[in-house]
Amino acid sequence: MRDEIKSIAIGLAGGIGAGLIGIGGGIIMIPCMISFLGVSQHKAHATSLAAIAPLAVISAAVYSSYGNGYRLTGDPAYKKILLNTADTLATLFNPKVGTILSWPREMETNNWPHNTIIDNMINLELLFWASKNGGDKKLYDIAVSHADKTMENQFRPDYSNFHVALYDTITGKFIKGITHQGYNDKSMWARGQAWSIYGFTVCYRETHDIKYLNFVQKVADIYLKRLPEDYVQN
Repeated sequence: MRDEIKSIAIGLAGGIGAGLIGIGGGIIMIPCMISFLGVSQHKAHATSLAAIAPLAVISAAVYSSYGNGYRLTGDPAYKKILLNTADTLATLFNPKVGTILSWPREMETNNWPHNTIIDNMINLELLFWASKNGGDKKLYDIAVSHADKTMENQFRPDYSNFHVALYDTITGKFIKGITHQGYNDKSMWARGQAWSIYGFTVCYRETHDIKYLNFVQKVADIYLKRLPEDYVQN
């Protein structure tokens, strides 16, 4: 019973840290699970990844870990995990909207019908990889569709991003752009802007479509323009 109470407390601490301070909950959860629950580093890390799954960025975490593991070792078990993760991510794709649903939990909680966070741009690399390494070829199409819709709707005329784009699930039309972790709905969320730069660069690398290169250069320009003199983002 004591371990259950400790687990709940650790989960709350990770959630509060992520929600109020804007840090990754794993920074809190992993050392706490090791120190207070006596679990191994491997198990603590895996549990932390499972806990952040609703944030829709776990695919990137899986790709950076298991992807590099497979690249370095060729272990087919790692490849299977990568392909399964890509297939699971694809189940959140709404063809009517053309993007991946990010937070199913917010559909009722905040009345956000189909919501797509800019964070999802870093997930596309896994979809591209899977489509070329034994996965369904439709994963490539999902990645391209998501990138195109995000490019069309989730940026302002000055190429700064909205953290969250809301879409009508019936018509598929864009409703509005808002923030969740940024300063306000009109501000540029720096972390999201960086993810955009990474994601659209990947799209250009994988598709060789010049529109992604042209777009990401403008996204990077506004990011660099707003950096302080020492180029260190606060």
